[in-house]
Amino acid sequence: MENKLKEKYSSIDSWILAVRRTGSNSDSTEDTYLSAFGLFLEATKINPDEIVHRWNNAKVYIDDNKVIHNQKEEIARELEAKIRNYLFSLNPEELTCTYRGKLGDTIRSFLKHHNIQGINVPELSDSDGCPEYIENPLTLGDIQKIIDNSGIREKAYNKFLESSGLRPVTLRKLKIRDIDSRPKELETNIKVTFSEWLENPNDVQCVLVQCPKKVTKGKKVDHHTWIDRETLEYLKTYLEARKIGTRKIQPEELTEESYLFVQNKSPPTLVSKQSMSNIFSDTARQLGVKEGKFDVHIYMLKDYFEKQCGKGVDDLRYIDYWEGHVSYGRKVYFRSYFNPTVIESREQYLKCIDYLKIKGIAEESKTIEGLKKDKEKSDEQFLLLARMMVGYLERQGETESEEYKTLKRILEK
Repeated sequence: MENKLKEKYSSIDSWILAVRRTGSNSDSTEDTYLSAFGLFLEATKINPDEIVHRWNNAKVYIDDNKVIHNQKEEIARELEAKIRNYLFSLNPEELTCTYRGKLGDTIRSFLKHHNIQGINVPELSDSDGCPEYIENPLTLGDIQKIIDNSGIREKAYNKFLESSGLRPVTLRKLKIRDIDSRPKELETNIKVTFSEWLENPNDVQCVLVQCPKKVTKGKKVDHHTWIDRETLEYLKTYLEARKIGTRKIQPEELTEESYLFVQNKSPPTLVSKQSMSNIFSDTARQLGVKEGKFDVHIYMLKDYFEKQCGKGVDDLRYIDYWEGHVSYGRKVYFRSYFNPTVIESREQYLKCIDYLKIKGIAEESKTIEGLKKDKEKSDEQFLLLARMMVGYLERQGETESEEYKTLKRILEK
């Protein structure tokens, strides 16, 4: 249906070309726009080419009764009435306000491209029949539960998204070489590749993820992000399973051209973004993890990444850059003047690592603040938990952290 719309209506074809040229050069964005606009045209029986032709040829004239007629105003009133009737006829019990809002955005985009003015496309609100939507983002506990109850592939995939901020559409296309290539500008004593981590985990705090523009949503520019050591542990387990094979996974010879994530079948094929999203939502639903009245979705891991990194970075533009918002960041075009070096980027990411951890503290101990509260209840329990924390930090190679040093001082007293 989507391609047929472009073939049938020249006004739609030129609009979509402009969207791809000036906005997101993404197949999924094009499909979303065409699907939404197609629903609008089907419901209203509007011919977009006819509307554009009428608008471009509209005139102002005086009739025989000396009444001034502005044909553009007449077209605008007619079109606005149809748009309002359509948007307000949508059932809020079946479509979320977010989706209904996107339909309005799509119509505005088409009108703006063809310079059709004077039409007020309504912004839907609670008073327009939309139920109040309260955002309840995923918590650390939610993510822990989902990952703990996932398969080895899903554990690695979900934690990769949570620690990198990438979109699923980008992650599914990454290859082993994208986490195993060393930038020339880095000094040799700074280890940032997957192979270097495998050789000596304690020397590598985070691994560089290079995202070529061909795998990104807009396919506009290259960028990079990072993954933490928890992600690397999950990824190592998954890749080793692919090498030796399991009940679900056929043995596979991995090379630098192998995709990081594949379908569980032989021969391995590119993992499906939708299937991974469905598995995530199904797992969350089975565990009783929900966002208000709506099911959680895998993009919430990206939201969690934003929230957690916001606690660590000195400049929020780094978060946009890591997520791939390099051509249309937070309402400005950051790529035109913000292009951090790998060294600068790594320094900022290291400030976020503690905020992105999902295990360790939860599994083996508690935070310092939690331990202090426990001490009031039981010194014996406090010391036990403190020793567990010290053991965990030693296994993670974090003996230089302030947390480790504080706990060691407590235990030595």
